[in-house]
Amino acid sequence: MQTRDMPNPLGTDVVCSGKMSEIEIRNALRFSDIVMSRIFEDTLTVLIDRGVLRWSDLPELSREVIEKRRELRDKLHELK
Repeated sequence: MQTRDMPNPLGTDVVCSGKMSEIEIRNALRFSDIVMSRIFEDTLTVLIDRGVLRWSDLPELSREVIEKRRELRDKLHELK
């Protein structure tokens, strides 16, 4: 599954070789947290689509957060 609005995860956007300052490392970790959350969300979608997991298996709060994120992404794409 390819995401439409996700930057290159830890590819050329983040260089992990050589000496990095603490702030650069923290920024790289923050960026990877954002990317990982989208990867996790996409993985859940694949598992649900394939019948490995049911939407109702997820905790209610998780379902609400994921649904809100989907709604926000849909609104963002409508603006384009």
